[in-house]
Amino acid sequence: MVYILEPIDITREMIFNRVSEENMMEHYLGVPVQRGLLKSPLRDDKQPTCSFYRNRKNGNLIFHDFSGDFHGDAVAVVMRKYNCSYYKALHIIANDFGIIQSKNLTKNEPLIKYTNNKIEEKGDAVIQAEIKDFDKYELDWWAKFGIDYPTLKKFRVFSCKNVFLNGDLFHLYKPNQLVFGYYDGIREDIER
Repeated sequence: MVYILEPIDITREMIFNRVSEENMMEHYLGVPVQRGLLKSPLRDDKQPTCSFYRNRKNGNLIFHDFSGDFHGDAVAVVMRKYNCSYYKALHIIANDFGIIQSKNLTKNEPLIKYTNNKIEEKGDAVIQAEIKDFDKYELDWWAKFGIDYPTLKKFRVFSCKNVFLNGDLFHLYKPNQLVFGYYDGIREDIER
């Protein structure tokens, strides 16, 4: 391996051409990159609320926390974890993966052994939901926004019990959780 001593202009392309996004995510998050929900390593998370996916626009691997706490690529993960700027995050990654040797940075060892899993997008996601009757607490929640049961029915909004994404369990029913689905009919011979 060729080591470059600083100063050098570290770019995203330089790093992403040498290190897989999956390895970077595993290095800094300490969880295997795989499909399905997991607990967030970036905060105290008692329920699995996070997942990995590929952004359709540019193909980047994204770590998404459905609580609204975090959404970003490997560089954003480093920025969050080390509370640093984009430029500093690039230097941390480059140093940790041996692209540069920086006397000003501590080398962060991987938190887990790399799995070499790859997340690839394979067309549209298949979402299946086991629907249930609305509970009173759900209708009360909608009522706060001026939405009643006839309106929900008109716009084909349903209360979901269990939800599956590409055949894998995505959400398991728990009392007092709000999980809703919207049925968009059939377009292009696909139920939406």
